[in-house]
Amino acid sequence: MTHLSLRRLLPLTAVFALAACAYGGKSENPLALSMTWFSYLDAGDLRKACVAGAPDAYRIAYNGNYEEQLRTYDVSGIGPNGARMAVRVRGKTGDVLNFRVMDPLRSWQGSQSEVPLSPADMTALSQALANSGAFAPAPQGLELKSQGFYWIVAACENGRFSYHAWQWPGAAYDKLTFPALLARLDRTNVPLNPPRDATPQYPVGRDPGDQPNHFQLRVGKDGIANLLTVL
Repeated sequence: MTHLSLRRLLPLTAVFALAACAYGGKSENPLALSMTWFSYLDAGDLRKACVAGAPDAYRIAYNGNYEEQLRTYDVSGIGPNGARMAVRVRGKTGDVLNFRVMDPLRSWQGSQSEVPLSPADMTALSQALANSGAFAPAPQGLELKSQGFYWIVAACENGRFSYHAWQWPGAAYDKLTFPALLARLDRTNVPLNPPRDATPQYPVGRDPGDQPNHFQLRVGKDGIANLLTVL
């Protein structure tokens, strides 16, 4: 079987089964976040909790080529005095190079920081997200490649859940304003892995099975609809 000989479209329930369990709303445990990565991106826990009277919350994730960098920004505790933002960055590691979609139980390794956000910071972040189109309807059908570069934002504001994604290259991606703000607030001191063409190359004579597997996530109405595995 060659590297690209099997392509399977999996429903979201199967995605969660592959990832062992659904994300429970806390990312303090690095292993737990790794085990529930697809569920984390789907933001089902945030969507379920977003009802009238629920506290506002943002979940922002950046895929800078899955094998090279993942970044997450979880904003919670939003109130008149500001909020808290948990930042996590996982860079290139041996485990990531050996990633297999059918065996995603890999440890989350990298840098972490907790950032207090002032009321002014929160106003700026909310405005930047709005200006970037984060609260517009989700781009249904958009396929996000693991070896690509994209942002996902899930948000609960005033009891309303919204979900959006942007993949590079694209005009909408180029107009994003919130990444620059996050870079200013981020205290991990790990620069963003910038977008570029990262189409996988397979050396002649090398067993394709030795190459990392890739996958695509397909955006649905308000989260991740499917996982397309490429084995």
